[in-house]
Amino acid sequence: MRGRSIVVSFVVLVACAGEAKRAPTVPTSVAPTPSGTVVVAREAPAPAPDAPVPRAAPDLSSCAMPVVAAPKDNDCAPFESRALAGVESELRRRFKPSSPQNKVVVDFGCNTVDEGELRELVLERGSGHGGTLELTRLVRAGDRFLVRRIHWSEYYNRGMTLESSTVPVAALEPHFRRMGVALLAKLHEIPVYVEGMGLGLSGTSSSNDYHSGLTLIDDAGHELERHFSGYASDDPEELPMELATRALHAALAKATFEPSAATDTDRFFFAQRFVRMEKEREPFWWVEERFLGMATLLGSRPLVPSILGVAKKAGTDGIGERRKKEAIDALGAILALDAAKVAPGEILRKAEATCRR
Repeated sequence: MRGRSIVVSFVVLVACAGEAKRAPTVPTSVAPTPSGTVVVAREAPAPAPDAPVPRAAPDLSSCAMPVVAAPKDNDCAPFESRALAGVESELRRRFKPSSPQNKVVVDFGCNTVDEGELRELVLERGSGHGGTLELTRLVRAGDRFLVRRIHWSEYYNRGMTLESSTVPVAALEPHFRRMGVALLAKLHEIPVYVEGMGLGLSGTSSSNDYHSGLTLIDDAGHELERHFSGYASDDPEELPMELATRALHAALAKATFEPSAATDTDRFFFAQRFVRMEKEREPFWWVEERFLGMATLLGSRPLVPSILGVAKKAGTDGIGERRKKEAIDALGAILALDAAKVAPGEILRKAEATCRR
């Protein structure tokens, strides 16, 4: 079983103080440049936000998520030709069709993000059997990205760690366009029947189930996001995610992280990721459970409606019962109620009453 999604959205994260004003359109050439970049008429980049973090601490005392203005819709922009050719070539080389006579088609979605002006990246990764989930946020600040990493372990030394580091912009900027192209790549295998030949099937898979997600956010607040949850294999949904996240994983592996205490900015960021997970995609069951576990330590009142929704939709099978218990434990932690002493039904009633005020 696999869960997957490609989401192109237009939501300004908390780092943006408001809707950026657009500059006049700047006409440019439509011919390929010597570097291979295809340039078209487009609006000049919007002014960068004044700061990479909120000017004021987010309000976590209400059940309502703060509403911020969304940027104007962006037209589909062309891809850089070298990045496009490089991603397509690697996908074709590495993807193994289930039958040798089948045709492989690679196409791409609408690119609404200016990868050359990225201000923020969000990386999600986790292991199903390993019991982990990790959320890493990189916010541009001058010539560096400020990095916050939230790591949750479910099975071994259960709990959460928060760490901080920095990554030079120069270590990632050359890969931005390739990241965007890979996130929008779509692999298709078209069955071809050849008379006298059967439709043989082949493929690879493993017991390594994992989750991977990447969000790119440009200076104007436009976003591009994609996820993969499933088992390591030659799945056509898996390869584009591996290409999109490769450079980011390599840069983070070289960074030196230091332990850090949770802040309200961390809690608000986590709330945004949780709400997005529930609203914009159907999460893999264990990914949702990891988010619920993290909410017992990093949850806040804006999450209460979403967690109530999880508790109410949970099924009656083993996974459903476990998910409902984890949701109630998270609500109890947010509302400072001891789930070991307060009945589950009472916690749910108190949570609903809290959000009716």
